[in-house]
Amino acid sequence: MTLCAAGCKSPQATVVENTWGPAPAAPPSSPNFLIGVGSQRAGSTLLYKILHRAAQGLFMHPVKELHYFDSLYRIRSPEALTTFSRAQLRRLNEQHGCLDVETTETLSKRDQCEIRTNQLLSAHEVEAIPYTDLYRPCVMHFPWLGEITPEYMLLDAEQLRRAQEIMGSRACFVLVARHPLKRFISAFRLRYSYLRPPGSPKPDNATLVRDLKGTLKQRDAWLQSQLRFSDYAAAIATFRQVCDSNFLVFSLDDLVRRTDTVMQQLSELTGLSIDHELATSMVQSKVNETGVEIELDDECRDLCDAVFSPLIEQSADLFDHPLAL
Repeated sequence: MTLCAAGCKSPQATVVENTWGPAPAAPPSSPNFLIGVGSQRAGSTLLYKILHRAAQGLFMHPVKELHYFDSLYRIRSPEALTTFSRAQLRRLNEQHGCLDVETTETLSKRDQCEIRTNQLLSAHEVEAIPYTDLYRPCVMHFPWLGEITPEYMLLDAEQLRRAQEIMGSRACFVLVARHPLKRFISAFRLRYSYLRPPGSPKPDNATLVRDLKGTLKQRDAWLQSQLRFSDYAAAIATFRQVCDSNFLVFSLDDLVRRTDTVMQQLSELTGLSIDHELATSMVQSKVNETGVEIELDDECRDLCDAVFSPLIEQSADLFDHPLAL
C-alpha cells in the first residue's frame, strides 16, 4: 500500500476504505433543487458559474456534474462515474495532502462536500447513495441545492418522475439550448482535448478536419449520441409534461444577450434572489476553452449541413430567434 507524504493512504486506498458512508435518506424537510440540463460546453459552464456566484441561498455542488441520474438509469455507464471520481480523488489528494477525517475537518464545507462526494461515488454503487447525501455537509445551510449535468436531458418521462421522487422535494429543471452544429463542434473539440496526452502538441487542422469528416460519414455511435443532445424538441416536450411550471428553457443566446431577462425568469421560477449586475458582468468572459480550434473546409461544411440541418431547422421553430451561439 502506498502512502502520501504525510503518511495517509493513497487515493486508490482511500477509494476502498473511504471515511464516509451513505447517510440515511433525506428527511421530509429536505431542501429544494435547481437542476441544469442540456447544452454541453460553454452554456452549462457559464450558467453554473453565474448560479454559484450570483444566486443567494443556492448551493451549487462543487463537482458541478454529479451524473447521478444518468448513471442510475444507465444512460451513462456507472463505471465512467467511478473512474472519474477516483481520478478526482487523486487530484484532491495532491491538492490537500491527506483525505482522512482529521484533515478534511479543517477544510471548508464546500471542500468537504467535494471530497465526500468523490469518496462515496468511488466506493459505492450509485443505487446505494441517497441523492441528497451527495450534498452533505452543506444540506442544512441552504434552502436550495443544485448541479448541472447535461445528460439529464436524455431522461425519459418515467425516469424524470422517479428522479423527482428521489429528490423528495420541489425540483426545478432548467434546459439550456444552443446551436446544434456549434454544440457538436464544441463537443468534438473537447473530445480531442481530453484524448490528447498531457504535454503533447495540438493536432494540426488537417488532422482534425480529416477525423471530423470520418465521424460525419460513418455516423458512428458517438455521433448518434451527439445528435440526441441536440434534439431539444423531444427533451422540452418530456420536461414540460412531467415538470409543468417547474421547468424553464432558454438558449445560450438568451443567456449571453438577454442576461437580465433570463435572471428574472430564474428568480420567478425559484424565488431566489439573483445579482443581475454580477451575472451580466460574468457573461462577458469566455468560458470553457479547450485550446483546440478547427477551420472547416467546404466538404466538411457540406457534411455538417447534411447531418445537422434537420435539427437546426427544428430548433428554429422552438425559439423566437435563430440560435447562433
